[in-house]
Amino acid sequence: MSVQESNHALSVADELLHKALARIKGFQADGRVVVDQAHEIARLVSQALQQHGRNASVISPLLLSAAAEVRETMNNGQAPQWERVCAGDSRMESHPFFHKTKGFGECLIFNAPF
Repeated sequence: MSVQESNHALSVADELLHKALARIKGFQADGRVVVDQAHEIARLVSQALQQHGRNASVISPLLLSAAAEVRETMNNGQAPQWERVCAGDSRMESHPFFHKTKGFGECLIFNAPF
């Protein structure tokens, strides 16, 4: 797979992540259970990074922040705290693809309108 194809695939994954986070935010406001959506996000982020992370030249910080949140919470049997997912998340600095976030753009915070 080419760099451009991987960059595009991760861009699409980033867009889907934004939509999923907005959907979860709406469900949380209604007090609904968001377990299925959390698993959807974990699967989306994991597959995107596994399939395209190595080839991509740039990766959205939001994807790495979501990966950090999944690793820290869901992998330990806890519910994700999606409001912690943001482009300025220091937890992503330990990710092997962190260097690919440089120059991606302005910080997009979960609480910002999508």
